[in-house]
Amino acid sequence: MAKQNPRGRASSAPRKTAARAAKKPLIPEKYQDAAWCGLLVLSIIVFFHEAIFSGSFLTSDNVASLSFEPFLNKAADKGEFPEWVPYIFSGFPGYPAQMITGDRWWDLLSNTFFSIPKIVGGLFNSEAARVSVFYMFYAIGMYILMRHWKQERFAAFFTSFAAVFATLVIAWIMIGHNTKPVMIMTFPYMLLCLEKLRERFSWLYAALLMVVTHVMFDPGYIHHQVAYYALMMIAIYFVYHLVVALRDRAQLKGWGRAVSMLALAGVLAFTMAGDRFLTNLEYLPYSTRGTAPLVNTLQSGGDHSAADEKGDYEYATSYSFDPPELRTWFVPNFYGFGRMTYEGPEVPQPTPLNTYWGSKPISDAALYWGIGVLFLAVFGAVWYWKEGRVKFLVIVCGISLLTSFGSHLPLLYDLLYYGLPGFRSFRAPETMLVLFSFGLAILSGHGIAGLISAARDKELGRERSRHLLYGLGVAVVFLLFGLAYAGMFSESYMMEAREVLGARQYPEFITQFVYDNMISDWYQTAFLAVAFMLAAWLYVRRTITSAVFIPLMLLLLVVDLWRVDDRPMEVSEGRLHSGIQAGDVETFLMKDDDLFRIAEFRRQNQAAYFFLQNIHGYSSAKLRVYQDLMDMAGTPSRPGETPKLQSGVSFITNPFLWDLLNVKYIMFPQQLPGRNELFQSASTGEFVYRNESMLPRAFFVDSVATAAPADILANIREGNFDPRHVAFLEEDLPGGQTIDPAHGATAEIAKFGNHEIDVKVKATGNNLLFLSEIFYPVAWHAYIDGEEIPIHKTNFAFRSVVVPAGEHTIQFRYESRWEWIKTLALVVNILILAGLAFGVYRTVNARRKQEAV
Repeated sequence: MAKQNPRGRASSAPRKTAARAAKKPLIPEKYQDAAWCGLLVLSIIVFFHEAIFSGSFLTSDNVASLSFEPFLNKAADKGEFPEWVPYIFSGFPGYPAQMITGDRWWDLLSNTFFSIPKIVGGLFNSEAARVSVFYMFYAIGMYILMRHWKQERFAAFFTSFAAVFATLVIAWIMIGHNTKPVMIMTFPYMLLCLEKLRERFSWLYAALLMVVTHVMFDPGYIHHQVAYYALMMIAIYFVYHLVVALRDRAQLKGWGRAVSMLALAGVLAFTMAGDRFLTNLEYLPYSTRGTAPLVNTLQSGGDHSAADEKGDYEYATSYSFDPPELRTWFVPNFYGFGRMTYEGPEVPQPTPLNTYWGSKPISDAALYWGIGVLFLAVFGAVWYWKEGRVKFLVIVCGISLLTSFGSHLPLLYDLLYYGLPGFRSFRAPETMLVLFSFGLAILSGHGIAGLISAARDKELGRERSRHLLYGLGVAVVFLLFGLAYAGMFSESYMMEAREVLGARQYPEFITQFVYDNMISDWYQTAFLAVAFMLAAWLYVRRTITSAVFIPLMLLLLVVDLWRVDDRPMEVSEGRLHSGIQAGDVETFLMKDDDLFRIAEFRRQNQAAYFFLQNIHGYSSAKLRVYQDLMDMAGTPSRPGETPKLQSGVSFITNPFLWDLLNVKYIMFPQQLPGRNELFQSASTGEFVYRNESMLPRAFFVDSVATAAPADILANIREGNFDPRHVAFLEEDLPGGQTIDPAHGATAEIAKFGNHEIDVKVKATGNNLLFLSEIFYPVAWHAYIDGEEIPIHKTNFAFRSVVVPAGEHTIQFRYESRWEWIKTLALVVNILILAGLAFGVYRTVNARRKQEAV
C-alpha cells in the first residue's frame, strides 16, 4: 500500500525513485570512456575482419618486406646483426637504406612497445592484425586528446573515427605502407604530452613524451617523411604558443618547459636509435636520394650541381596534389578514384583495375575525408575560433594543404624546398596532407561539440541553427549541381577521361564505367551532405533528441566513410606467406650449390626469400652507383643506333653486364633469341636460361686503364672489352703502382657471408683481383693476410684490390663504425624506463592522497 502524506495523498517517492532508475545510464559513468574506446577498436576489427581472420593484403610493399624474413631469421640464429643484403641489386646496404632491421635487443623501450602488435599479429597469424593495432592506438589517442580538452564523449568518438577512416589514412594498410600508421599514431600522444607539460611539469608526462618521441623515430618503423612533417607541425605549435606567450608573459614558463622537454626527448630518441640514423646519414650521399642521376649530369652539360638541382626538384615534386583534384573531397570518384573492380557482361569475372585518370602518375585511392566531416570541421573552426588549439589546427591545415600542391602551385612549397633543411629529401608533396587529415578530424569533433552545446542552450541554438541552414543550402545546391552536371557535361568528362584511360589500352566501356560511378558517387555524397546538415539542424532546433541524433550521426558517418574506404580493399585469400611460394623455378635453382646470381624480371625481392642472389630488386633508395650502372649500361647498344639514356631504369638486359655480374641463370618473360632455354616454368610461364658466358665472382685481370665514369659505362654498354684482360679505374693506382699480367694467377671464394668474403688467391706478380661485388666505401674493408689494403672502384660499380705475388687470403669485411652507440642506447633506455616508473608512482600516490582528503 502506498505511503500516505499528511494530506492523505499517496507519496510520489516511489515514482521519483523509478524515474531516477529509468535515467540511470546503461553503462556506469566510470566505464563510459572505455566503452567508447572499445567501440572504436571494434569498428576497426569489423572493417578489416576479412584480412585479420582469413586473408591478407598481398601488396608489392608487403611482399617486398616479407621477402627478407628468412634472411633475418637466419642471421638472428647466427647471432649476427645484418646490415648488408647480398640478395638484391647484387649486394645492397639494407640496414642503412632502412629496408631491413635485425634484433635490436638493447632497445628495451621499443621492444616492449612493439611487442604488443607483434603478439596480436602472432595470435591471428596476420600481418593485417598487427598493423591494425596501430590504427587502434591512433583512435584511442585521438579520443584521449579530445577528452583532455574537455570535449563530450561523442565528439571525441566522432573525431577518432573520422581520423582513422579518412581514406588517405585507412588505405595505407591496404597498399602496404605499414610504417605510416605508426607515425600518425604518435601525433595525438605527442600533442597530449606537450599540452600537459605546458600546463605544469609532470614526471609521468615527461617520461611519456620521451617514449612517444622514441616510438616515432624507432629505426625499424620510422617513415622519415611523415616524421619530418610531424616535426613541422610541432614547430608550428611552438611558434604559435610563443606568440601567445609573448602577449601573456605568464605562459612563457610553460612554453619553455615544453620546449625543453621535447628537445631532451629528441636527443635521447636520437641516441637510442643512433646506430640506425648514423648509418643512414653515411649512406645518404651514396644513395639515389642523395645524388642526382649521372644521366641528368650529362644532359646538363656536365654541370653536376645543375643536374642535382633539376633531378632533386623533379624527384621531390612527383606526386604533387593538383588543386583541381580538390573535387575528390566532394566526389571521391571524380578522377576515377584508383583501384576499383569492374563487373559487367564484357568480362567473365570481376576484374581489378586502376581507373585513376588525374595528373599524378598513378593513385590507389582518392583523398576523401567525409562530406560530413568537412562540413562539421568548418563549423567547428568558426564556432571555436577563439580557442588557441583551433587557431593552431587551422594554421596546420592551411600550411599542409598549400604545401601539398607542390609544383602545381609552388609558392609555399618552393619556399620550404629552398629554405628548410632536409625538406628537399622527400618526394610526394601530397603526403603533407597527413597533417591536414589530423587537424581536420579534430576540428570536426569541435563541430560536434558545438552542436551539443547549441542543443543545450536555446539562444545559442537559434544562432547556430542559422549557420546550419546555410550549410543545408550548400548541400542542396551541391545536389542540384550534380544533376545539372550529368545533363550538361557528361560528354566533356568522358572525353578527358578517355584520353588517359585509352592510353592504358582500356576499352570504351571502362570510360563509361568510370563516368557512371562518378555521377552515382556525386549523388550519394550530396544526399549524405543533406542528411548530415538536416540532422544537425533538427538537433539544434530540439526537434530530435540526443537519443536519436547520436545514433543517426554515427550511421551517417560510417556509411559516408566506409562506402569509400572499401573501394581499394583487395583482400587475398590465405596469409601473406602464401604470396611467396617456391615454384618450379625456385626449386630448380636452389639445387645449385655454386655461388652465382640470377636475373629475374618481376621487380620484387622474392628471390631473397629463397636465398637467391638477384641483380634486380625493389627499393626506393638504391645505391646511386648501381642505379647509374642500370641507367647507362643496363640496356645494350644496338648497331647504328644512338642510345637513349634515361634515369630510373629497373632491369638489366645487357648480356655483357650479366656476365660481369656473375649471372648464371636468367628468367625472362619471353623467349630470348639465340639462347636455348633450360625449361619454361609451368607456374609463371617464364623461360629459364643458363648463361654459359658468365664470369666468376672473383678473378685476376691482366691490366688496368683509367677513364671517366661515363666512358667506362659506355664501354660496358657496348661490351667492347674483355673484363679478364682489362679493368677500368677512375683514377691511377696510388704510389704509381703497375699491374702485371695475371698468367697462371688463381682466385677462389673460400667463404661467402653477409658481412665477410674470403678469397684464397695465388698471384704470379703484382696482380689485380677483381671482385664482382658492388662498391660501397663506407663500410667495406679489405685485408691481405690481416693487413688492410685499399679497395679500388673498378668498372664503375665494382671492387678490386692489388695483390702481391704469392699465396694469400684476401678478406673483405663489412664493418660498422657505430657499434659503441648501442651501449649508450641501452643506458638511456634504462634511465627512461626508471623515469616512467617513477612518474607512475608519483601520479598514483598523488591520486591516493587526493582521494583520502
